[in-house]
Amino acid sequence: MVGPLGTTANFQPMALDSTSRNVSERLDALAAALRDAGVSPERSAGLLASAATAAMSAVMLDALLEENHRAAQA
Repeated sequence: MVGPLGTTANFQPMALDSTSRNVSERLDALAAALRDAGVSPERSAGLLASAATAAMSAVMLDALLEENHRAAQA
């Protein structure tokens, strides 16, 4: 399997539920940090929306990597 920047990597993709849980925890932590820092609700909403979009992309990427990994082993 090809890793970051074209390097060869021998890795196991994370289980999708583990990735989803990790992403959810990080978004919750970001929301708490923004609230604790006194960031306005409007600004927080924009930042959290961007973070959620990036998180969904990460979950989708992990799912695709897992699918490719399984296909390569078949």
